Amino acid sequence: MSPLTPPDDEKSPARGGSSEDLLDGEIRTDRTSPFATLPLKPSRRRLTDEDRPTVDAMTADLQAAALLMAELGAVIDEWPDADLGAHALNYAAQNWEVFPLSPVKTPMRGTHGHLEATTDPATIAACWARWPEASIGHRPSEGVVVLDIDPRHAGAIEWTRLEAEHDVPPTLQVWSGRGDGGNHRYFSHPGGKLRKMLAEGIDIKSHSGFVVLPPSIHAATGQPYRWAEPLLPIATLPSTLAALVRKPPPEPVARRPRIVSSADSPADWFTETRCWGDVLEPHGWHCITGNGDDDGSRWLHPTATSTTSATIKHACLFVYSTNTVFESTGAEEAHGYTRFRAWAMLEHHGNLSNAACEAVRLRGGT
Repeated sequence: MSPLTPPDDEKSPARGGSSEDLLDGEIRTDRTSPFATLPLKPSRRRLTDEDRPTVDAMTADLQAAALLMAELGAVIDEWPDADLGAHALNYAAQNWEVFPLSPVKTPMRGTHGHLEATTDPATIAACWARWPEASIGHRPSEGVVVLDIDPRHAGAIEWTRLEAEHDVPPTLQVWSGRGDGGNHRYFSHPGGKLRKMLAEGIDIKSHSGFVVLPPSIHAATGQPYRWAEPLLPIATLPSTLAALVRKPPPEPVARRPRIVSSADSPADWFTETRCWGDVLEPHGWHCITGNGDDDGSRWLHPTATSTTSATIKHACLFVYSTNTVFESTGAEEAHGYTRFRAWAMLEHHGNLSNAACEAVRLRGGT
């Protein structure tokens, strides 16, 4: 029985023909893939490990191998090292999201890089059929963080120091094809928000970014990225180093003291006795400049992609983002919100009457 053929009790028709039809024209090879024993998280398959067929020969069509993997749970056991598409498929089979990269580590034309990283065999096969020389980009899972150590910027020196200071355990590691000792070290995600840089020459890569996987070829040297031997499981960062990887908690912002107001209007009373932190922070906003109330203070909403979502001017909130409940302000038409009106938008869906009734209740009125 061909190693590509599933056991008799697992045979099933594949799209466009049976699995046997897809084997025509296969080219055998004795070159073993270097990641057959990678300590990666196994993918969920319908077949047991004992029954799972293996792809240990190049088929005439990369899409055929992808179809076998998707339909029958096949895994690639042997494949030419130069076939980057097969390597990309094998990473995906182990639940590592991949996407094609240009030799200079930019997204291929017409793609969106790591935002389109996938484990879908058909998509991956189509990408590498179109760009067979594309490097393999990897978007780390949300449970993984990768330390990118660059000796050109003192990264190797800094890492030697950190290893000694924090007793860092050995872990899964990739050597850069640049050949100067640059490498990627994989660790379990320590939780929380992460810094972009651990030290000079050591970048922090997570699910919001990407790294390059072996055996992608480095553009400057023509040499492949490669797994460090021996292949190790992904380790946990020591607590002291994890604390350095995480972003520090934001400094507490000094708020203006609440004042006693004699205003008759519930709206005026609310605006005079509350600060912007009272209104915005319960909804995930945070102040990034100023004390939050003075003119010039800047605020950022929780799903912001820009550096500023809103500013304070004349005690009003002027929102520039279009991804909030507020009407955005523009050069020709400004939309400033008092604390009461902003609170009404966030807490009462813009219903000023309901907001006024709640303000009366808060004031202790009837």
